[in-house]
Amino acid sequence: MPLTLFVLRGREFHVQPGIPSARFSAFVDKIDFCESGCWLWTGKPTKQGYGSATYQNKTCPAHRLAWRFLCGDIDKGLHLHHKCKNTVCVNPEHLAPVTPEAHALLEAEARHVAVCPEGHAMTPENTYTYPGRQKRRCRACHNSNMADLRRNPRQLKTACYRGHEFTEANTKWYQGRRYCRACHAENTNRYYHEGRYKNTKQTLTTAPGVC
Repeated sequence: MPLTLFVLRGREFHVQPGIPSARFSAFVDKIDFCESGCWLWTGKPTKQGYGSATYQNKTCPAHRLAWRFLCGDIDKGLHLHHKCKNTVCVNPEHLAPVTPEAHALLEAEARHVAVCPEGHAMTPENTYTYPGRQKRRCRACHNSNMADLRRNPRQLKTACYRGHEFTEANTKWYQGRRYCRACHAENTNRYYHEGRYKNTKQTLTTAPGVC
């Protein structure tokens, strides 16, 4: 079906068939057209910083509604990525349909900075990425923190909150944190008897024991 031409606020909009003119006009009234090309949504935002709109008695993200009005339906399971990095922008030209996995990677890249808070360059050699996550860590800062802990052992507690002494045999270091092996064993046994773990192998590998 052919698109419907609407001229609103001195702009031409080619709208998908079946969209009521009054409803689309009310939608456009809440847009602030910027010189940068972004269409800033002036309505109520969500907690995540996206614009929020109501259509057919349902609340939905404003940028997804704009895409539906001007570009058609979004394929099931796809997200709309803001290429302009402005989450309140509803300009379809600044949006791109992507898979959830690709969207997560793009958002993570946008959050990544070139240097850490201490000023170390986040080069591939100086960056540690946690397996299966988008979280990064500065190796230089981590090494410096660990060196300080080893040079000043008096700053560390000698026992966990349950009273287990942090001996060399009872201590495990992981990602800069100290773990009590005795607490880990107690938690494993307790969770196993409570039925939280389905098999013995799982109890030995995934039971938490942080002090």
